[in-house]
Amino acid sequence: MKSSHTEICLDLIKNRRSIRRFQKTPVTSHQLALLQEAAELAPSARNEQPWFFCAIENQEIIHQIEQLAEPAGNCYNAPLLLCAFADKKALEPVKDTVFALANIMYTCEAIGLGSCYINFVSDVFNCPAYDKLAGALGVPEGYFAVGALAIGVPAEEKPVPTDRKKNIFSIVQEDAQ
Repeated sequence: MKSSHTEICLDLIKNRRSIRRFQKTPVTSHQLALLQEAAELAPSARNEQPWFFCAIENQEIIHQIEQLAEPAGNCYNAPLLLCAFADKKALEPVKDTVFALANIMYTCEAIGLGSCYINFVSDVFNCPAYDKLAGALGVPEGYFAVGALAIGVPAEEKPVPTDRKKNIFSIVQEDAQ
């Protein structure tokens, strides 16, 4: 029999979907604090916690970042673009930062927000032509972009889940004696 905590956790995982239409409602400071806490609690190699996040609420800056991509990117008019960066000197910077992003995505689901992973943002921030952009937004030296999340209150029904691939485990057990 599953505990209620297990059921809640699995429901979050089952129900989370990428959202591509958002209400104009801003993410509250309380919600943002919960997302920050979720990132801080993510696992990381040697507990390095090599991530840094830039929360962009300024729509003009978000649209400018969209226009720097080739072709132009789309953040779906989300009220918050949360850009994820990783320390270049870390042992597993990308994997660790992706764990933090996953924590944030599931926390969004838990608190009534939607999210969508935005990949083009890393191409923009990591492009040598825009090497000053991250620093201008408060990102420390020595970090590179991993990706971003468009976050906000969903303005659409969650997409119907597609069939999930089965038989994805190989189970190697102790020999029965």
